[in-house]
Amino acid sequence: MGRILIADDDAAFQALMARAFSGTGWKVAAVADGAAALAEAQREMPDAIILDLNMPGVSGREALAAIRRKAAMNRVPVIIVSGLNSTEEKSAEFGLGADDYVTKPFDPAELLARVENAVRRTRRNINSNPLTGLPGAPAIEEEASRRISSGVTFAFAYIDIDNFKAYNDRYGYFNGDNVIKTAAALLEEISGGEFIGHVGGDDFVLVTTPGMAVRIAEELTRRFDALAPGFYNLEDRERGSIVTHDRQGKERRFPLVSLSIAVVTNERREIRHYARLADLSAEIKRYLKGLPDRKGSVWLKDRRGDAAK
Repeated sequence: MGRILIADDDAAFQALMARAFSGTGWKVAAVADGAAALAEAQREMPDAIILDLNMPGVSGREALAAIRRKAAMNRVPVIIVSGLNSTEEKSAEFGLGADDYVTKPFDPAELLARVENAVRRTRRNINSNPLTGLPGAPAIEEEASRRISSGVTFAFAYIDIDNFKAYNDRYGYFNGDNVIKTAAALLEEISGGEFIGHVGGDDFVLVTTPGMAVRIAEELTRRFDALAPGFYNLEDRERGSIVTHDRQGKERRFPLVSLSIAVVTNERREIRHYARLADLSAEIKRYLKGLPDRKGSVWLKDRRGDAAK
């Protein structure tokens, strides 16, 4: 998981936190005041910091302000833990850059969940794709690996925009970026809060339940195909294709942009590693792209199982 730094002058609280995070995969370092927290964070960068407000010497509020002034620590999520529960107090800490505020007494399991959520959000923001703002490849792998390790049934859908390079060559990067952003916005709208990520270029990923994956794939292909003609000028739109050069420099006719969606699930096979998801989705994607006389977007859910099953 990572490393958590706890700053609180209460030894009983430190012991409580050590028990709460025991066996979770998190490594915990504990200090008794704000000055020690700053020194420890500079010595070894934590993945998250839990700060008490009332500590001797450098207070939690002063430590938070100092953390946010340092470029190297600016993005480390900070969770304030305090016995103060007023709206004014919470507003002040959020104004200084706190990521969350937990009031004592609290459920240790809730604090653990809040820490992990804050770390997950920060990692996604850091690794987000600059064009769409969606989580990038590291966050995608983390989300998929989390589903695998949890043992839940899930679906991993790889979404590729077909004929995108030809479109980009013909219409330029500005219009190409518009196609990518349109696909991303459409996916965000349809997915309804399910995890979506932008691998890069014209490739996206959806991680959800098997049933949701099918419903989203059906609607996404239908709505993208309805929008696709609008990316072209009248001549190309009426012809239903563009003429440009392929990767070998030969002149070719390319259909309008469309989507290939490869859906992989662990319903009928055991998936232990993210690499297995990537391999299976790439296999399905190659099959979809090679379909003869294909028109428009297509999706396919892998219904095969492991050979031993």
